[in-house]
Amino acid sequence: MFKAKFNIYVFAILALIFQTLFAQEQTLELKNLDRGQIHFMGFALNSDKTVHIKAVGSGDDKMIKRIYDYHEDKHNLFAYAWIIDADTRKMVWRMTIENTEKSWWNKWNREFDGNVKLKKGKYELYFSAVEPIFFSFNGRFLDFGKLLDKIFGGDNWWEDHSDKWMTRVSGVDEVFTKLDVKKYQKKLKDSAIIDFT
Repeated sequence: MFKAKFNIYVFAILALIFQTLFAQEQTLELKNLDRGQIHFMGFALNSDKTVHIKAVGSGDDKMIKRIYDYHEDKHNLFAYAWIIDADTRKMVWRMTIENTEKSWWNKWNREFDGNVKLKKGKYELYFSAVEPIFFSFNGRFLDFGKLLDKIFGGDNWWEDHSDKWMTRVSGVDEVFTKLDVKKYQKKLKDSAIIDFT
């Protein structure tokens, strides 16, 4: 009996040491967005750390001063990613005009390629794409040249651009699927004192 318990303890300790020594950081990626979609996944960090984010979205290069439509983003992006803290529901990072650069190979696309410091915890990564409002004034979303691109560029405009859009987060300790995130959100909702949904 003593020997069986001893073997179990030795095995558990060795498994813990093996997992610690050979634990590899993981990567999650969102891509293949269609019009009006929001994709999401989750991840966990076992300690405060810096993760690497590579994201390609789309938008213009000027902020919007006034929002006239719920589709508009004040940062003037129509395909972009953001990260929220899963417990506090606060945004901890998002693509903006300020932290992205216009792509040299595509005048619509904007890229973020950098490191972001995050605290230990659980996070949710979101990526959204809505078709931009082309017939707009007041410096919203797109200019006249881009409108002509849309008109004369053919019917595959969305497909030609959206196939490059993606968000990849590297250096996380654990990755959660969309279903895992939904379960976690339901658990939070069920434990809330007030539910506004």
